[in-house]
Amino acid sequence: MTQNKNAFTLLELIVVIIIIGVLGTLGFSQYTKAIEKSRGSEAYIILGSIKKIAAAYYMEYGNLSGLTGDYCGINSSIPGNIPGDPTHGMLTPREYCMPTHYFAYQISMLTTGPQLVATASRCNTVTSNTRGKPPDVDGNTQKWTVILNVNFANGTDTCLPGGSNVSTNPY
Repeated sequence: MTQNKNAFTLLELIVVIIIIGVLGTLGFSQYTKAIEKSRGSEAYIILGSIKKIAAAYYMEYGNLSGLTGDYCGINSSIPGNIPGDPTHGMLTPREYCMPTHYFAYQISMLTTGPQLVATASRCNTVTSNTRGKPPDVDGNTQKWTVILNVNFANGTDTCLPGGSNVSTNPY
């Protein structure tokens, strides 16, 4: 009696399905990392805009004492503006998230010379109308924060993902 060898065995089919599953899982994790990295570029673009506005303000007035979030376009109560705290209040920027942005922004001035600190904090998925990624499993919300520190007196600036206490860069 002869056997027909034109078909795949069950073992061969299972191996192929497992390989496809592993490749799909790896591809999806890389896809989500790429998406999150592209969302992080929003923070760098808007922080750059805030820096330009603050530089123009400093060039015109010679100091940063009157610079506010409203002047930089940061105000969650006005549609179309950058989400954030316009008054430098005690609330965290995440409380000002809007469905149009992935980050909320806040600025403050340091007393040591004309120094600006602008913070972009990743919005958490708190309500149905906000975008964002919740903190990772260890609860480290600093990982999703970008801090821009500009010193107009000596012309230096640093942009630190996650602040100076975080070594990993999600973006």
